[in-house]
Amino acid sequence: MKISTIVLWSAEISIQTFALVKATWYNDLISLHIS
Repeated sequence: MKISTIVLWSAEISIQTFALVKATWYNDLISLHIS
């Protein structure tokens, strides 16, 4: 495994994790406004 591959793979995971956290946070925010 090349270093560049590891860096890209790590960046991909970070982006996906951030997107998931952001989506969860928005869902919580919307739920609070609805209830």
